[in-house]
Amino acid sequence: MRCTPLTFLLAGFGWLLLAALGGVASLVGLVQGTPLPTWLRPVHTHGALVGGLLQLALGGLLASAAKSSDSKKSASHTALFISFNIATAALIFCLGYRQGTLTGLAGLLLFGLVLSQARMAFARLQESLAGPTTPGWVLTLSFGALLAGLTIGVAMPFGLIPEYYAHARLAHIHLLLFGFSTMIGVAVIHRLLPEVFAVALSSSMIGRIVTMAMVAGSLALLGGFLTSSLKFELGIGALLILAAAFFITNLFRTWLRSPEPGSAAGDHLLIAGLFLLFTIVTGTFMGANYLTDSPMFPIGSLHLAAYTHMALIGFLVNVVLGAISYGLPTLLAEHRIPQTKKRQAYVAQLTGLLNRWRALPLVGMSLGTMGLAVIASMTWSHPLGSLAVRTATWVSAGLLVIGFAAFAAKLTWALGQKPSDPSA
Repeated sequence: MRCTPLTFLLAGFGWLLLAALGGVASLVGLVQGTPLPTWLRPVHTHGALVGGLLQLALGGLLASAAKSSDSKKSASHTALFISFNIATAALIFCLGYRQGTLTGLAGLLLFGLVLSQARMAFARLQESLAGPTTPGWVLTLSFGALLAGLTIGVAMPFGLIPEYYAHARLAHIHLLLFGFSTMIGVAVIHRLLPEVFAVALSSSMIGRIVTMAMVAGSLALLGGFLTSSLKFELGIGALLILAAAFFITNLFRTWLRSPEPGSAAGDHLLIAGLFLLFTIVTGTFMGANYLTDSPMFPIGSLHLAAYTHMALIGFLVNVVLGAISYGLPTLLAEHRIPQTKKRQAYVAQLTGLLNRWRALPLVGMSLGTMGLAVIASMTWSHPLGSLAVRTATWVSAGLLVIGFAAFAAKLTWALGQKPSDPSA
């Protein structure tokens, strides 16, 4: 069995689908009052973050390394692929059954696998994403945040820092989501969107300022979380709102100047930028809710879930789907057609296929994600088990399933479309 970068990308998307189904089941079970197995939560969270997003990032970096390699035959990464997915499954299993030491060992194996690719990953990040809008030091900090977040994640199950467990958990989550994932997502959008729209970014200077403001804001926000300084956090939140507003304005001005027709890749990347703004605004207002001793709105786990999924589905998953929609046709063409000159028609064919029904996954996932916020807001005036909340839950869950299923169907169709297909 030869495991190429494409294998990592497909497996990562498969983990995202599994995690999405686990999340939908958890949401429905919560509202319906149905007891669910303990392992479902780590399937949803760590299946999405480790098996899904981290593996997709690894696959993308391996694909970039293979493209820059002088070797005509792509290398096989079978041992890495099998080890990574076994370690991910073991981590989820041990988390589900609360096996602390075994969880730490599985996390240690994953950390070792990431470290084994660290030199390649760091070099590819610098070469692929560094540019006018993303200075190299930003990528260095983001990569450092990934390693620091993983280190803390390995240390927690072993009980190495019990007196600071709450702070360590907060640092683990925010280093990985804000320090690494969000910053890499912004860099990917700045890198891909001009290529998708076939026009230079409206303002590279604004893009660079936005990137540096988000880096500084993310680091300051992490410090505010660790010191529990709410007013400082809100001040940084206002800065991040301003940066995100300039970010999305710059993206839309670029889109308006584009000579190209709409595409699935461009749609997903633009919507990702909007959701980043929504997420920061929502998080800032949730913090402002606690400025007084008596909060205006009670915030529970469902509200926090709605907020985090704006970032995870609305921003990160849309960045991933935009990158796949743009990069997969070229990747498949390079694997299936040896002659460079003959690839262009096949790339155009696959791009057209992925652009079909492009509104279906976009609308399904976007409205489904916003539906989570609607459900959370409804609990302020309706009981959790009321007919209105249950109806909204099933609608939101259905939209999310339709969105993911529609993209999975297009992906399967593209994978099955051979260059010699008579219908081509």
